[in-house]
Amino acid sequence: MSPFPALSSFRQIEIEANGAITLTKTDPHELQRKANKFRQGYKNWRQKKPFGARGEAKDLKAQREEEAAEEKEEEPAPKLQHGRTISSMEPTASGVEASVGSGTGHEVIIPLSPVKGLARRKSFSVSLSAQDLTAEAEENWLKFYVNPFAELLDKKVGPLPLCTKNLETILHRNFKSVRGKGPSYDRSPGPYSRIAHVGVGGFHRSHQAVFTDDLLELHKDKQAGNGKGGGKAGPPDDRWAICGIGLMTWDKKMYEALHGQDHMYTVLFRSQKGNDARIVGSIFDFVFAPDDYQALFSTLLDPATRIVSLTITEKGYCQKVDGNLNTEDPNVKHDLSDLSTPRTALGMLVAALDQRRKAGRKSFTVLSCDNQPDNGHQLEKLVKEMAHLAVGSDLTSWIGDHTTFPNTMVVSVGCT
Repeated sequence: MSPFPALSSFRQIEIEANGAITLTKTDPHELQRKANKFRQGYKNWRQKKPFGARGEAKDLKAQREEEAAEEKEEEPAPKLQHGRTISSMEPTASGVEASVGSGTGHEVIIPLSPVKGLARRKSFSVSLSAQDLTAEAEENWLKFYVNPFAELLDKKVGPLPLCTKNLETILHRNFKSVRGKGPSYDRSPGPYSRIAHVGVGGFHRSHQAVFTDDLLELHKDKQAGNGKGGGKAGPPDDRWAICGIGLMTWDKKMYEALHGQDHMYTVLFRSQKGNDARIVGSIFDFVFAPDDYQALFSTLLDPATRIVSLTITEKGYCQKVDGNLNTEDPNVKHDLSDLSTPRTALGMLVAALDQRRKAGRKSFTVLSCDNQPDNGHQLEKLVKEMAHLAVGSDLTSWIGDHTTFPNTMVVSVGCT
């Protein structure tokens, strides 16, 4: 038995000079070698190296045209029955379609292998010329020359942009090997309890935002009274959702990406059981502070904002080795002199808490989600230190009496 059962059924189409069409087996070890070569080329392309799959395709096009021109001079075109010649050949979803000349108008379909692979090199060289191939056929040929094991995809079924308008269509498509699901709850900007999160990176989007997405589904079930959510239906503002906050200039990319998708995105779960693609909709809004500080403080001053959470890494806490605030940090210096345009999460928290104190509003909970020991107490110490230096002892006392800084810890993060 072949050590590569998935490849052992591969067949290669050969068109001999006398017009006979035969199917020959290909050594699975040779196929494995070609597949490995393609993977390396694709890896090079992703790493922007000169010998990648895309760069090779451009060279192969010119090479194939030269080979086709040479072989056209050396040997006559193969003939099928009744003396008709093959004038062109191009891949289709079911095989290779050869247009037959002599004005008959008939077509011959040569079936492909079970995996829909295309033969390489000499198999189709007799029909590949610049005059015969259309632009689309050239594109297909180059694609499958580089990767002969890819399936022919139906071009009518292309990717859809992820947005609210296309959500239903995306969720009801045939995902084949990837099972998909997405938000079925109401994402309208009505009343909800807001979690303002600073640092919408990969960790937040694959953990806290996913858990919040689960809670929104439970809230929908509870409001519908179907029993899945448990308990009685609560008020409309019992719905929790996230508003992302970007303080740094590099957060602009995340803001634009989420804004273009109505703040939805996709998480891919991989396991031995298969792949699960999930569309997460728990982020309702995103504020990019450098473009609109007024929107930032309007969000943080809103009573609906009940939690301000952070995943800003250890560097974002602007802490010295001894645990105190690093007042020599350029961004900390800026915030100590001007809290109206904060550059650090600490400055943003101090400015927002000071505005809440002056407006007579309740404080919010400050939730550090960074994986460092005693993170809540450490953050409270730094916020109070900056509040004392930037505003005064009155704000420091108010924060101590009205604001909570819970300690959190990531139990485990693993990749398989």
